[in-house]
Amino acid sequence: MNPYKKSYFKRQSGIHVVDFGSIFLFINGYRVSPYGDRDNDWLQLNSRKAQGMRRHLGNRDVLGFVNIYDDANDFRIVSNREGVARNEAFNQLVKKPNGFVLNALTRLEKFVVEGLSWDQVSEDTRKKLTAGAFPGESSLPEGEVYIESSESKSRRIALDVLKIVDASPANTESLYIAPHILDSLSREKEESVSEILKKFDAYNGEVITRDVKLALNKIHDEFQKQKDELKKVSKSIAIKTRHVSKLVEVARNLSQDNKKLESEIKTKDSEILFSRLSSSTDQEQLLLLHHQSKLKANTVKGFLDRAINELNGSADKEKLFSLLEKALINTKKLVAVNNFATKANFKMKTENINADIASFIQQYLENVASENSAQNLNVRVIRNFDTPFTVKFKPIDIAIIFDNLASNSSRAQAKNFIVELSLHSENKMEVLVYDDGCGLSTEVTPSVAIFEKGVTTTTGSGLGLYHVKQTIEKINGTIEIFNSDKKGFCLLIGIYK
Repeated sequence: MNPYKKSYFKRQSGIHVVDFGSIFLFINGYRVSPYGDRDNDWLQLNSRKAQGMRRHLGNRDVLGFVNIYDDANDFRIVSNREGVARNEAFNQLVKKPNGFVLNALTRLEKFVVEGLSWDQVSEDTRKKLTAGAFPGESSLPEGEVYIESSESKSRRIALDVLKIVDASPANTESLYIAPHILDSLSREKEESVSEILKKFDAYNGEVITRDVKLALNKIHDEFQKQKDELKKVSKSIAIKTRHVSKLVEVARNLSQDNKKLESEIKTKDSEILFSRLSSSTDQEQLLLLHHQSKLKANTVKGFLDRAINELNGSADKEKLFSLLEKALINTKKLVAVNNFATKANFKMKTENINADIASFIQQYLENVASENSAQNLNVRVIRNFDTPFTVKFKPIDIAIIFDNLASNSSRAQAKNFIVELSLHSENKMEVLVYDDGCGLSTEVTPSVAIFEKGVTTTTGSGLGLYHVKQTIEKINGTIEIFNSDKKGFCLLIGIYK
């Protein structure tokens, strides 16, 4: 009687199991008191349970009766309080450890506790309870949870039944096991069942009932059928294995060819990204250069005209500074456009593209900036990863960022300009930019003030790093002063997908 059975008993009878009783004693059809009453432990079950709560059954866990047909009057009833006289017959019934009732109860305990995993919490639930979880929480919901199907349970019981009950052929008069339990053995491994079938062979004569024999014969037939099916399946698997091996070889060759093609495509993309102008396209590229340069020059002129008008008028300092700032930005774009035109595919560089920004930065610094904004510096790019880092960006903006940084390093009397590209995670690339110039002046406090408009320690406008920060933030990036043991100025840029 586990908790669920006790609850069911109470709902059906209206009486708690503990109040109803435990194991009753009947002699010749008449019940003998006080055996089975609530406080009567005539078989010492509660004492045994105290020695092993999970291994033994107590009075509250068992409900049943012992029925004795006493034709020889060996059992003498004394009274309702004393029960039966403690004579030899009674001792054979209850005496430890070989008493008839206790011997049968021991087998029942092994079968129920070990075979059925009776009233046991699963190991996973036990760990949660030990850790302090309470039923009803998300990790330990209330209610019954079936962790094993009835079919699986029948097979497990059948595999362990003889071992648990330990019925010896020498002292067994009759052995009966439900046929449906034996039927479930046909779905187990043959090796596991063979041992049980051998044990049944030891029972001769009429010990095993006809139904059990039929069930055993059915298991033998089922195994033979499975062997025949297994032979057919094995042949089919062998043929399919050979076909699969051939397909794997073909797939391997295709994979190698695919890798070669991917490598060639990357190379071609890289070449297209920064391809030199050929004589056949010079005219087209120069026309594009002329068009873009004219647009940028007109933009600069417009901002300068408005600045002059402002000077001739009220001369609002803040507005005048804003106009000159915009004119400066477009002047830098005009310079970048001209640099691009002689080094790269110009049309691509004036639009948003979705490309490997790491390759773009590396090739721009090595092929373009090194001969223009960084011509007085030893430019070196260190790339610590090979996989593409593809994001959407406007190349001219990236060009202006590194032109500004290289220009600052030149004014800081640096000789070397190093850019180190690292893959911080799948979605973040870090760009470490540093030089060996005079570094950040101690006059700039806090150091982040260097990114503010108008802050400079050289003869510059104080807009370079301000524009760099604004441009990086447009592409959802970050920039910060990086404190390192390296001499000179050091920045850490984060670019995200």
